[in-house]
Order: sequence, then C-alpha cells, then structure tokens
Amino acid sequence: MANIKNNYGKIFDIQPQGSNDRFVDRVMEKSYAKKAFSGKPIHALSAALIAITVMAGGAVLALNGVFDEFLAPYSDNPPEITEAPEYGNTAPNSNAGGYFAEKDGWVYYTNFDDGSSLYKMRQDGSDKTKLNNSRSYCINVVGDWVYYFESILVGDSHFGSLNKIRTDGTEETVISAENAYGIIVVDDRIYYSSNSGWYKINTDGTERTWLGGIAHYLNVADDWVYYTDIENHYIHKAHSDGTEEVVVIEESAYYLIVHDDWIYYTASDLHMYKIRTDGTEKTMLNHTGINIHIVGDWLYFIQDDDERNLYKMRFDGTEKTQLSDERIDIFLITGDWIYDLRYDYNNDIHIIHKSLLDGTQRQLVELL
Repeated sequence: MANIKNNYGKIFDIQPQGSNDRFVDRVMEKSYAKKAFSGKPIHALSAALIAITVMAGGAVLALNGVFDEFLAPYSDNPPEITEAPEYGNTAPNSNAGGYFAEKDGWVYYTNFDDGSSLYKMRQDGSDKTKLNNSRSYCINVVGDWVYYFESILVGDSHFGSLNKIRTDGTEETVISAENAYGIIVVDDRIYYSSNSGWYKINTDGTERTWLGGIAHYLNVADDWVYYTDIENHYIHKAHSDGTEEVVVIEESAYYLIVHDDWIYYTASDLHMYKIRTDGTEKTMLNHTGINIHIVGDWLYFIQDDDERNLYKMRFDGTEKTQLSDERIDIFLITGDWIYDLRYDYNNDIHIIHKSLLDGTQRQLVELL
C-alpha cells in the first residue's frame, strides 16, 4: 500500500497530508475491495483520478457518489446490447419481384430457365443447386430458411401461397395459403401485402394479423412500416403493429425506399424526390428515375427514358454516373453485384447480366 501511495504522490508531485492521507487510504481500500468484481485489478491511481482533485496547497475535494460512478462499468447489470435485426432481402429487391437474395456467399434466385423454380449458386456462379419445383418469387433468406411466394398460374389468374424451405432444399412448408407480394422478412416476422390488405405473420405461421388496406412498396425500418395505398398511391407509415397510421405526403409515389430517416421515391412526373419520414423537407433530385436502390452513399436507378440505362448518383442528385449502355427492365442488388434483367419478347426469355456496383465486370448470367 505504501508503494502505491508513493507512486500516487510522484505522479501528482504532491504527498497527501493530514486527514487527506486517511481519505486516500480509503480510496485505495475501496479499489482493492472491488478487484474481485470483474477479475481485473483496479489501479488506485484510477480511483484517485476520479475521486479527488488536488488543489493548490494540497487541498482535496471529494465528490458525492464518486465510487458509484467509478464502479458503474463493473456492475452486475450491464446495459443490454440489442442486435441489429436480420432482413431477408432489401425492400427494392422484394418490390421488384425478389428474384435474387444473398446470404453467406450464396445467391438464391428464381430460375427463369427452369420454370421459375428456386435455385442457389455461389457468388461466382458455381455450385448451382435446385431447391424446389415451385414457381418462386419474392425470395427472402433469414437463418437457414428461404421464404418465398409460390405462384400457381391458372388461366390468366395467379394463385399461390407464402412458403418456406430450408437452404438445403428440405422441409418445404406452406406458411399461409394466400397470395403474398412485396415480402419482407425481419427476424421471425414476415410482412407482406395480399389481395385483402397488408399483414404480418410469424415465420412459423402463427399470429397472422391484418394491419391495413392493400399496400404497395412495403419498407420496414425500425418499428415503422412505410408503403403506398392502392387508391391514391400516397405514402403512409404505421407502427409494425398497424397502429398510429398516418399519411406522410398526399402525392402519388412509386418505387419507395426508406434510408436514414429519408424516403426516396418517384413521383407521377417521373422525377425522383426525397422527403423526411416525418413529411418535411421534400426535395426534388433533378433526374427522372425508377426502380430505386441504395447501397452505401449511392442511389441506383433506371433513367426512365427511351434508353432505360442504369445509373447511380449521390443522395443530393450530384455525381450522376452511367453504369450500363444496354436497355434493362428491372434490376436487383445482392452483395457487391447488380443483376439486371431484360425480357426478350421475340424469344420469350429473360436475359440477365450482372456487374459490380461500379458497373465493371459486366457479364451474362447463366442460370442453369
């Protein structure tokens, strides 16, 4: 104890005197008593730095509750750490058909060359594996399950069900026997729109709950769900339980995406806009665009003109950069890759290319 007191005095260039000497003794005793609290020594100097201030002439001031503040990090009840939710796919991907989703180096995709059945492959295109025989869309992957909408075409009508299957192709299961569009899986909850409104349901099929009227462009961010209504295409938001539903802006909006308290969308004039999630600060981005995605600090979109090329730009509309010179219909982004699709009406096939996020390494994707 004496050595530590001497070290303390050297560092402060002063020796505790009189009643202060006993006070420092108590500081160090308290420190030693708490060693077992975390299994790590608590240096007396650290206690002294927080507990006392050495004033001119050797005066020492003690602050009330200093020990409690000092020992707070060693409490038996540390703050709870909340893990980030796991999303099965991005909202733009799901709202563009959900044909591709990525997890742990695997790309899960709708194979248009094999009856739109569900496949997976490595990011480099190797190890292509068929997972089912169903027409599978709106793909989401969470944990070791793939969630999707199975579409059954009867005449000109589509019927189907919300399904799941293991990532190895086993245990294909119907979650809910109904049409399901714009599927977003967040941890153990599924949000989707059906013919009678938008719903949430647990991934095990329990607690199916109607939350509102038919919705398009579902986005789930924190505890809020953003979407457009079917009648006016106004932007709405509501808590994930359907309560506190409000209209963000009374304007027709399409290709909705929510990012960092901003909503990006295409208006009926085909220009892109952004607006705060509370409905303030509406801003036009000075470019026409559809099929909006966001990765990092870039906004990706198809310029809605005769060429329909792929571009990216900053959130404020600057640094607009062309990424492709081929016409595309839609695109999806998984990991570091952009997958763009064009439908060849003459040959009744989908032509798919992929490229890196900067537009380089563009190549044809072979689905089989």
